[in-house]
Amino acid sequence: RDFFLREDDPDHFNPRPKHFRAPFDDTPGNDIHGTPCAGVIASSGDADGVLGIAPEARILPVKVFHADQIATETRVANAIRYATRFADVISCSWGGPEFGDVENALEEADSGRDRLGTPIFCATGNENSRVSHPARSKFSIAVGASTDAELRASYSNHGPEVSIVAPSNGGAQGIFATDVSTANRGYNMGFAQQGGVDGLHTNRFGGTSSATPLAAGVAALVLSAHPKLTRDAVRDLLQRTADKIGPPSSYDANGHSFDFGFGRINAQAAVAEALRLAGADTLSVAPTKRRSRKAAGKAAPKKRGTAKATGKSPGKGGGKKRIAGKSATKNRSAANSVRAPAGKGGKGSTSAAVPKKRR
Repeated sequence: RDFFLREDDPDHFNPRPKHFRAPFDDTPGNDIHGTPCAGVIASSGDADGVLGIAPEARILPVKVFHADQIATETRVANAIRYATRFADVISCSWGGPEFGDVENALEEADSGRDRLGTPIFCATGNENSRVSHPARSKFSIAVGASTDAELRASYSNHGPEVSIVAPSNGGAQGIFATDVSTANRGYNMGFAQQGGVDGLHTNRFGGTSSATPLAAGVAALVLSAHPKLTRDAVRDLLQRTADKIGPPSSYDANGHSFDFGFGRINAQAAVAEALRLAGADTLSVAPTKRRSRKAAGKAAPKKRGTAKATGKSPGKGGGKKRIAGKSATKNRSAANSVRAPAGKGGKGSTSAAVPKKRR
C-alpha cells in the first residue's frame, strides 16, 4: 500500500515507484530507494546471482514517501500500524523529527504477532552525528553501519541508542543489490560498471539504509527458527550473539559501544541460538520423557544449519517470515511532516547480504 496517498486514491494499493525527475540516479526526486532495501533482504539469487540475507522471506511493501515529497506524521504512523498487523519484522530506512503519533505507533507494535510484538529495525542515519528518530526510540532496534575493515562506517550515526551494526559500504567493498526495473531510472542507469547494462542491479547503494534491512532479514531467520520469541527477546538475542568488532576500549562494562552498539550482527550465531532456545522451550513443556527425546531431536539437525543460512525455515513452526519495508533516505522535515532523506545511494548504507553498498 502507498500511505503517501489517501485510501480513496486509486493508487493507494499500488506501492510501486511513481515519481522520477532528473537526474534519475539521485535519491532526492526519485522513487529508487526502497527496491535495493528489499533486495538486501530477499533477493532470491536464482536468476542473477544476487542473494539476500533471507531469500525466502516475503516482502510486504509499505510506501510512505514519494521521492523527497513530504509525508504527514499521521500517514507515517498509520503505515507502521498497518505493517504491524501483517508483518513479522519491520525495516525502516528513513529518519525524521520525533512526532508523538509515530512514537505511539512504534510502541503499539508490541501488539503485533499475536501480542509477541513486531521487531522494528530503524537506520541510525548517515550524518556521523547523533542517532536520528525513529531509531533513537526505545521501541526501535537502532542499526548502524560497519565496513569490511570491521570499523564503524564514517557516516554512520552513533550514540547510546545504537543496538547493533551491520555490514555496508564505506570500506574497500560495498553492497550489490536490486535496482528499480523502470528503464533508465535508478542508481544504475544501465552501465556495466554500476551493476550491469540491464540496469536491474546496482553497486551504488549503501549506508545505514542497507545495514538496516540486512539486520531485519537476520531477524526473519531467527523467527523462522523460533517463532515464539517476543520482540524484546529478538533484540536481546541479536545483541548477545553479535561480534565485538573495533577497538575493545570502545565497549563499556556492559558490552555496549556508542559506535558499534553490542557489536556486528552475526546471522549464523543468532539462528543457532534461536534453535537452541526453541529446543529448550520445547523440552521445558514436554510432559513425558519420550516427548523430551523427540523434541531434542528436532532442536538442531545438521541440515538445518544450511536451511537457516539460505533463509529457509529451519524448524516446523517457522515458515517464511514477512518483512514490511518502509524507506526514504536522509531526512528533512517541516512541522508535522517527515521528508525523505536526500543524497546519492552510496552514502550511509550497508548490507551484510552481499559484500557491496543508507541512503
